[in-house]
Amino acid sequence: MYPKLLSVLSLSSLLLLGCNTYVDSGKVSKSVVAGYTQYSNKTINAEVLTPNGWSTQVTAGGEYVMTSPDAKRTQERRPAIAISSSPVNTLSKTGAASSIDGTSEAYKNSRLPSSITLEAFKNNRLAFLTEENMGPKLRVSTKKSRLAKHDAYEISYSYKVKELPQRLMFQETFTLVEGKVYRVTYYADEDVYANYLKELQVVKSSYRILK
Repeated sequence: MYPKLLSVLSLSSLLLLGCNTYVDSGKVSKSVVAGYTQYSNKTINAEVLTPNGWSTQVTAGGEYVMTSPDAKRTQERRPAIAISSSPVNTLSKTGAASSIDGTSEAYKNSRLPSSITLEAFKNNRLAFLTEENMGPKLRVSTKKSRLAKHDAYEISYSYKVKELPQRLMFQETFTLVEGKVYRVTYYADEDVYANYLKELQVVKSSYRILK
């Protein structure tokens, strides 16, 4: 993976996911929707449809990642959709200091409060999306949305990566439920971004929080 993209994705995941490590690989079953299989994961606490033919993995950071079969690109540059969840109070405030042992006052003060509102969470996320953190020629837009039958926000952003010939584009949709943030993220190079919006919509529409 390109260095800038790797660092951005890693930092973004830490800010949104906290320090959780997931070991549950989840379960796959048949779906009534043609072209998709059903995936559920009790650790992530969600179920979602997965496009047939896409490769899948659960990362150490706790994301279930579905990667498109784009033969023209290397695995790490193929368009992908990721779902994740994490307790809000394990997530970092923008640019806040932290401690490896997790016991210092600096670490405690760097966490988001469990009582944070969806609006405040969205503003915290937007505060992180700067050219310094992401890349040059950053473009950001946001709108209200729905996810898992709950109010949500959708943030779309794109920027240039030095090693890539075109912009890298992202769409994040997230909601807060009972002190946890649930998120769907889609990312792709600009020239193929529109090619998988249909699959993204199916994934988002099928997203369910487990009881």
